[in-house]
Amino acid sequence: YQIGTAYEEKGIPDKARNIYSQILSYDIQYKDVSQRIDKLPSTPSEGKKDKEKARLEDRYEDIKKIGMVGMGAIYKAKDKILGRIVALKVIKDDFRSDTEAIQRFIREAQSASALHHPGIITIFDISVGEPMYIAMEFVDGVNLRDKLKKNAMPVKDFLKIAIDVCDALETAHSKGVVHRDIKPENIMLTNDGKIKIADFGLASISTASRMTQAGQVMGTPLYMPPEQIKGKPTDNRSDIYALGITFYEMLAGRVPFPDGDVGYRHIHEAPESPSLINPAIPESLEKIILKCIEKTPENRYQNIKDIKEELKKG
Repeated sequence: YQIGTAYEEKGIPDKARNIYSQILSYDIQYKDVSQRIDKLPSTPSEGKKDKEKARLEDRYEDIKKIGMVGMGAIYKAKDKILGRIVALKVIKDDFRSDTEAIQRFIREAQSASALHHPGIITIFDISVGEPMYIAMEFVDGVNLRDKLKKNAMPVKDFLKIAIDVCDALETAHSKGVVHRDIKPENIMLTNDGKIKIADFGLASISTASRMTQAGQVMGTPLYMPPEQIKGKPTDNRSDIYALGITFYEMLAGRVPFPDGDVGYRHIHEAPESPSLINPAIPESLEKIILKCIEKTPENRYQNIKDIKEELKKG
């Protein structure tokens, strides 16, 4: 990050962009890297951008930018042919020469399109031309991060969201899809009280060949299980760990390892009991959370269904 900002200050945007892109390939939420890339001088010609916009407008209308993610921009648009409102995730120019980024982008579409559940965002289409984009279900609402805003969630609200998330993840796991980046930013909350799991860009499909290199660490460190930090194989129990960290934050108001060498702490340190932070957390829920975030996968819940059944008991 310091190298990237140094290149930026010295007026060398191409090298800054390359460094920032590498950072985002490991953690798409790291500091203000996404915003810094957006502010760098644009390398493609304006003519190229105009052509790309024109291609989008061949199929979509009322195109409005509504947000940014690590690899691109999110637009709300109307499909001219089918007449429905969609969200378009358009990959940034910076990533189009990055083979791994393109693979992650395509993987997101492949993984989510194989899943059919009301709690998982539906993928409608993918374009691998210019611009490269995924057309998906538009969610009218906010993500769980916006809902939390550093505050603990009431137990009643937690239970509804947690059970619904488990139900959706259970379907993904039953299809052999491991999300690998469960966190509040990837859990959408609709205005009518439903949840939608988003961003399967790091997902692994058990029946497909691995796209990432052996030992490569990808994901978000604050929620990452020890085995993923070590670059070891991941499975549904890795999602269970990340889900447990998310549950911890929902009820305690913060993650168990918010600072310092977060990776080391996930591997070696025992988390503080969440009820010491928020005494309103029932013992039954605390036990669920702590079992989810056991260091060793064999000591965690072995499947999401068991967590869901425990949560239903309150």
